[in-house]
Amino acid sequence: MTPLTLLEALAGAAVRLLPTVLDDLRRIGPDLIVHDNACPWGAVAARELGVPAASSFTTFACNRHVPSPTRLSPAGRTARGPSRPSPG
Repeated sequence: MTPLTLLEALAGAAVRLLPTVLDDLRRIGPDLIVHDNACPWGAVAARELGVPAASSFTTFACNRHVPSPTRLSPAGRTARGPSRPSPG
């Protein structure tokens, strides 16, 4: 899937889902709408209802075993951690 086809799929889903989502939300009357960043209809619904929206953004868990792909590697380090001398 290319970025363009992903956007097309998300837009299509928003068009299909938004009427039902708005009906449900009008009945519930939320004070805030929290939605995933891959669900753009959440922000549209919040704007339509005049309530604030908060978007979550899923990331990978990064630690010393799984380094962040956005962290710059200092000289002498690789994406996997510090350089180690070769055995033998």
